[in-house]
Amino acid sequence: MITDKANEPAFIHCASANRAAMMWMVKRIAVDKWDVEKASEEATALGLTNPALKTSRFEQAKKH
Repeated sequence: MITDKANEPAFIHCASANRAAMMWMVKRIAVDKWDVEKASEEATALGLTNPALKTSRFEQAKKH
């Protein structure tokens, strides 16, 4: 689990950056308690450009 200190540092990689940035956005919202707008801005800067992926993961993160 990403919150387990034994798993640090965590490296998330994806060739297009979409999935890695999406996972980071979910972590920011669910674990770090960032607001959605701030997490979304960071994810976009990290390479999240796929709107369908962004929307689906945003909905998942809101549940947590």
